[in-house]
Amino acid sequence: MSRYDPDAIAGDTPLTPEKRLWCAVLFRILQDACRSLPPKADNAAKVERDQARSWLLNSQDMRIVCELAGFDPDAMREAAQKLEHRDWPALKLDGLVPSAQAKIAA
Repeated sequence: MSRYDPDAIAGDTPLTPEKRLWCAVLFRILQDACRSLPPKADNAAKVERDQARSWLLNSQDMRIVCELAGFDPDAMREAAQKLEHRDWPALKLDGLVPSAQAKIAA
């Protein structure tokens, strides 16, 4: 599992505890959506992964969580659509540092 470091997102601006929480939620959803599963994975793992993907692409709650975390929900949805187009490649999301953000946006 990747290490989550919300301070890598904030740079010089300290995050409030609430923003740290919502950033962690987004980080976990991205991890779940991009999870690579073995062919014999159980249905629960597949359902969890598929729900994360659907949440990123279709959920109104995603917009709210992005705003609470300080992210642009339209940019997040666009990034999710790009990931879907690339068949949800496994990403190393260490704190969503700039290199990981570039991979998501590519």
